[in-house]
Amino acid sequence: MTRNKYELKIDIVNEQPHNRSITLQSKIQSMSSSLSFDYIVVMMVLSDAFFSLMELVLAVYDPASHPALSPTLLLINNLTTSDTTWTVLRSFFFSISFIIRLLMGLEMVARIYSAEDRKQHFKEFENLIDLFIVLSAIITKPSLPSREGLLLGAFMLLPRLWRLQIIQQAIVQETADHYLNLLSNRDKAYKMKLDDLQREKDELRFLLINAQQKLKLLTGEGKIMLDEHQSTTKTK
Repeated sequence: MTRNKYELKIDIVNEQPHNRSITLQSKIQSMSSSLSFDYIVVMMVLSDAFFSLMELVLAVYDPASHPALSPTLLLINNLTTSDTTWTVLRSFFFSISFIIRLLMGLEMVARIYSAEDRKQHFKEFENLIDLFIVLSAIITKPSLPSREGLLLGAFMLLPRLWRLQIIQQAIVQETADHYLNLLSNRDKAYKMKLDDLQREKDELRFLLINAQQKLKLLTGEGKIMLDEHQSTTKTK
């Protein structure tokens, strides 16, 4: 199907030159600055908070040996118990929580790697706090005793809320930028359409003038005007 030349083509306005090389950094930057990426991070933060709280609640009612809230055994060494069911539950919640924290670590690496100015990135207080929260969550999970590790995981809810606030601000800014960019593109597309219509109007006006002149010649008006011009010339 042939597209109308006056159809709005916002994709043309956004089209980038094909010969522009796209680096890995620019790809990661585009990915990490997208709204979908921020929503994924929000889901990871909420999931980490949920599983950490569930892990603590289950530990309180865990009757198996070794105690889930052992003050001496490391959390990573306290997954195997005398009860198969509780062993599965401990291992499941520990694994899911730790995997989520590792993914948040990868998210942090992606943001740092894609930063245009890394020195400026680390000078911003919010980025430092964000990095501290993620790294501390990863390091303390396997390295603390079970009791301290589970309690700290639950108390990390407040820093997680801080992370959510930072991400929420980024989502608001990116949403505003997205719609401003969309409005700008639509404005450009409408201007292109108006320019095309103006050119078509000029072409039609030119064709109309030519048609009127030809019509005058066919009806004799042009011949009369030509004869009058020739007689005037002879008189002079």
